Amino acid sequence: HPGAMKARAVQVWLLFGARLLCQSNRLSLGGLMPLLAGELGLSIQAKGQLLAAFPLGYMFTQVLGGAASDRFGGKPVMALA
Repeated sequence: HPGAMKARAVQVWLLFGARLLCQSNRLSLGGLMPLLAGELGLSIQAKGQLLAAFPLGYMFTQVLGGAASDRFGGKPVMALA
């Protein structure tokens, strides 16, 4: 069905754009950390916690999203994401 394929292509491009934005934020944070730390007065521990928050967020959302997808199905979970 052509309409379904078009909708699927839109979904793929939206997810691609969201992932690209998330990755660009993650990658730019390391390079901007010296400026952020100086501006905000962050300690070494605070900088480490901030940089560690990204992979922890991925881990928790993947586990929770997978469990929710198993329970409720993929479409409702992706609609909320």
